[in-house]
Amino acid sequence: MVANSVAATVLSVNNIIAAYSTSLTASYVYCAITGFVLGPYLAGYYPVNNEIMDGENIDTLFMTMRFSKGVGGTVGPYLAGYIRGVTGSYYAVFLSMASCFGVFVFAVSLLIFIRKWRGLKSLKRMKDIHAFN
Repeated sequence: MVANSVAATVLSVNNIIAAYSTSLTASYVYCAITGFVLGPYLAGYYPVNNEIMDGENIDTLFMTMRFSKGVGGTVGPYLAGYIRGVTGSYYAVFLSMASCFGVFVFAVSLLIFIRKWRGLKSLKRMKDIHAFN
């Protein structure tokens, strides 16, 4: 989960920078960074699902994520074109992509924190139980 969160953070920062870039070289750099980071991000889908669900109902969550990715891939270009048509630039499109990755990073960070917190609480309970024995 941490690797996927790091990849999403890099993609979010990359999209923020792309919103302000104006040269052809910057677009090449944007494409290169997106290509190198999006691969590990997408490859981490199944392991992240396994880590979230602890091996239970992983197929349901994975298929839900794949379906939502398909819906996003279908609607995304039309929505980006509409935003481009309304605003006259891709500035808002890149910032909206960055915010989506930001929400993902926040949600995954929250999941990581909750899992660590539960682990610490269970270790404390185990320590308290063994202290009374």
